[in-house]
Amino acid sequence: MENNTFPQNPAFIGTTEASSVRTFLANVFSYMTMALVISGVMAWWFGNDLTKLQYLINFETGGQTILGWVVMLAPLGLVFAMSGLVNKMSGTALLATFLVFSCIMGISLSYIFLIYSMAAIANVFFITAAVFATMA
Repeated sequence: MENNTFPQNPAFIGTTEASSVRTFLANVFSYMTMALVISGVMAWWFGNDLTKLQYLINFETGGQTILGWVVMLAPLGLVFAMSGLVNKMSGTALLATFLVFSCIMGISLSYIFLIYSMAAIANVFFITAAVFATMA
């Protein structure tokens, strides 16, 4: 029984396959760049306004509110939902779920504005965005 059906020399992979892989990876990094920007904007929007942040953190006790727990656990639930339903959902539904995931992930990352300076966060954010944009 012969299971080795791969080409003997990978250098002979056709240009069509290489072009398809290149296009696919460019699309993946474009979506990641978009998600990073959305997450960054949402984190900045929530993190720089204490009135919005108080919906997530109870400043009297230092603990999280109910919404804070939902925002903290929702990205994990969305990852499980997307991975479990990837073959059943349409591309548009998956993209919408991914955008919602990006927004909620940004809100859940807004806590970092309480710990780190704006300059440090912006530096890391722009370096990461530049890497994703370059890879796209």
